[in-house]
Amino acid sequence: MPRLLLWAIVCACCTLPTASTNAQPRFNSPAAPYYYLQTTYHRQVQLLEQQIRVRKAEIAALERQLDAWAPFDRFRNGRPLMVTIENSSLILMEAKLDLARLEQDLFALVHSRAYR
Repeated sequence: MPRLLLWAIVCACCTLPTASTNAQPRFNSPAAPYYYLQTTYHRQVQLLEQQIRVRKAEIAALERQLDAWAPFDRFRNGRPLMVTIENSSLILMEAKLDLARLEQDLFALVHSRAYR
């Protein structure tokens, strides 16, 4: 019984490293460019497209919100939602700038692939 316990402890502590099936090639290996073109590039494009979709949905929601608040912003004195409307306008501007940056990044990524 003590031998079995000792054997279990040794096996649990001294596991041998095994090759992973998802191992990425090293950057200096000849397979690295192919790995980039087949997997990494597509992941980057997919991530940028998802971020663009989220940003467009956020812009649409903010524009609907500002349109819904527009009737409450027509008073000369005592604008009840002034700070909220200004904050939403700034967030909308930031989202539009971020969307433009994401679209430029996507264009640059796709354009750079044409020259590989």
